[in-house]
Amino acid sequence: MPFPMTGLEVLDRAECMQLLASTNLGRVILSVGALPAAFPVNYRVRGAAVIFRTGPGTKVTRALDSNVVGFEVDSVDAETGAGWSVLVVGSATIISDPDEIDVLEQWGIPSLAGDQLPLFVRISIDQISGRRIPGSSG
Repeated sequence: MPFPMTGLEVLDRAECMQLLASTNLGRVILSVGALPAAFPVNYRVRGAAVIFRTGPGTKVTRALDSNVVGFEVDSVDAETGAGWSVLVVGSATIISDPDEIDVLEQWGIPSLAGDQLPLFVRISIDQISGRRIPGSSG
């Protein structure tokens, strides 16, 4: 449904999930020292969750575990300005089940900092919303 004043289109859950799964670079949005912060990560969607890798002892790891976070992905055409944005809100947990970690290792989730990062983080997709940006028509 488009917003008449802005032209933005609100996306339904199914389209948001499809767009979320269509790319592999997003931003984890969390609070670090009571201030908002966004960290780029490579990720994959698995069921109703976003999964990414990180290292132990990072401020991201400490801020993530068992906290509500945001996760955002988007795409914009540089020439027309057309694009979309999807925002996930959910609980972040560090995955500790060895069987699940084995599956994720085989799945090959990449990492911006290298594939050897030992921790996997799950963000549950508790809420998801998205907007499509129409861009210029000429």
